[in-house]
Amino acid sequence: MGNRKNRNSTSKYKFKGNRYTNKNNTNEIDKNIKSAPTASEIKLQNNSKMSSTVENEDKNVIFNLKILSNVISLLCCPECFENKIQLFQESVFGLASNMILYIKCKNCKFFSSFCTSMKVNKRHNINLSFVFGLRTIGKGHSAARKLCSAINVNFPSKTAFRCLEKKLEHVSNKVVCKIMNEAAAEVHKKNNFDEVIQCGVSVDGTWQRRGHLSLNGCVSVISIDNRK
Repeated sequence: MGNRKNRNSTSKYKFKGNRYTNKNNTNEIDKNIKSAPTASEIKLQNNSKMSSTVENEDKNVIFNLKILSNVISLLCCPECFENKIQLFQESVFGLASNMILYIKCKNCKFFSSFCTSMKVNKRHNINLSFVFGLRTIGKGHSAARKLCSAINVNFPSKTAFRCLEKKLEHVSNKVVCKIMNEAAAEVHKKNNFDEVIQCGVSVDGTWQRRGHLSLNGCVSVISIDNRK
């Protein structure tokens, strides 16, 4: 019984001050406690910083179309602020898509369209990067079809793939010729000769596959003087 009395008597009370503390001091403590930011406020501050970083980033993200449609359906019309916006896929260009935002409303006819990829010289940047990445590792259209089918993503047709390959080949030849001419000019300046000069180089080559059936190969020629 004595233990029960002790348990009941040892109840916690909030400190409200005594004769040695002033009321002003306790009020200042309460103000400091209230001014401390909550966890929600800290999250909102972090979200504002994150939004600024996301706007500055130029990256490609794989997004599920159903999830994107559900997110956009939460938005309302910017004109009448009543109905929900609907998302539709108008056309597909390889990995890029033309999307339409519209709303069924009698008062206002809201309509907006956008593309999921930026364009470079009338070509979708995502398709150019996709073809360039595959050709860098020595793969072609058949590998692109298998990869996109495995992850359930649209892929460029064979004609479009070949067209992008030719475009990249033309640009790559220009860049390669420019780099080799700059390296040759640097060797000329080093030897102080304007005519044809002799310079030592190291040559090496490799094929994608063993044997004589491989269609992809490369050769590297590096100068000993400037290592280019």
